[in-house]
Amino acid sequence: MTRLYFYCEGQTEESFVKHSLAPIFWQKEILVIPIICRTKEGPQGVFKGGLVDYNKAVKEVHRYCTEHPHEAITSFIDYYGLKNLPSLPDIEDKYELIDKLENQFAQDVNCGNFIPYISLHEFESLLFSNPEEFRYLNEDAVQIFEQVLQDFNGNPELINNGIQTAPSKRILNVISNYGKVLDGNRIANRITLPVLRQKCRHFSEWLDKLENINL
Repeated sequence: MTRLYFYCEGQTEESFVKHSLAPIFWQKEILVIPIICRTKEGPQGVFKGGLVDYNKAVKEVHRYCTEHPHEAITSFIDYYGLKNLPSLPDIEDKYELIDKLENQFAQDVNCGNFIPYISLHEFESLLFSNPEEFRYLNEDAVQIFEQVLQDFNGNPELINNGIQTAPSKRILNVISNYGKVLDGNRIANRITLPVLRQKCRHFSEWLDKLENINL
């Protein structure tokens, strides 16, 4: 059975991999293993989650790739908030931008078993695929988030990544008690993976690559 390691930004992504992605890969005889990034190490132990540094991601992913040379490694990290990004031309098209960034990520890791993925713009983008599923948390949120989705021509992945306008910030501004791990994954599960893939092109293309791994 093929093993597929997911280098996850935090617990939200880890939970999504375990509960939403693992079953579909298991059917294809691919064993999914999520790994949460290490953000700090010291006398008090190792702290995981909340990746903010591109260079650290490159270093860690390279290590995992060399430790598992005959197995696939992919990343599951957010573009929003990622620091120390490589210099890229000023590109207006967000899909072209993220494609170039992922290609650079792959070059910097420099391992043939690495399949890069950087969320456009973050995990919470996926949740705007069907705003109706926010109803159990806050009925008023449904109409607000439907308008947000409409403002971006129905494309959740294009919801911008400003300090107050990133998808997660928009959610918290309306639903102050929103829990990223529990609520985020519950909503994603209610939306269903086929709908997420239909609405989120970049996300779907990533899964297509993973489902056709040939190492």
